[in-house]
Formats: sequence, structure tokens, C-alpha cells
Amino acid sequence: MLIKAQIWIIKTFEENSRPTLNTVKNWIKSGDINGIFIRGAAYIDPDNFIVKKEEIKPSPKPKYNVI
Repeated sequence: MLIKAQIWIIKTFEENSRPTLNTVKNWIKSGDINGIFIRGAAYIDPDNFIVKKEEIKPSPKPKYNVI
């Protein structure tokens, strides 16, 4: 079952932590989350929702010692 991204945002995130619709669309375009566009509208399947996991790379060692 697909739902509009705007509805998914409301159902998934707390009021003060909701991403904008444009942010969610960018996540879909970049492949960070599963979703599709139908005639320009973004949809998400909440039953088959997957977030792309990225490897966490260690920070480079500083060139200078911090005192």
C-alpha cells in the first residue's frame, strides 16, 4: 500500500522533528529511502520502508597534536 509522502511524514515523525516534503523527496531521489514518484507526487510504502545504511568512516587524524 502506498501513501503520500506528506502523510508518511506526519505519521512517522514527532511534530517538532518532521522533515520537509522537499527533504523527503531528495531522500527518495538520492536513494536514501525507498519511495517512488507518480506524476511528480512522492509516495512511500510504509510496510516496506528501508533506509539506506552508510558506512561510518573514522575521522582523519589531526596533523597537529591538540594540547
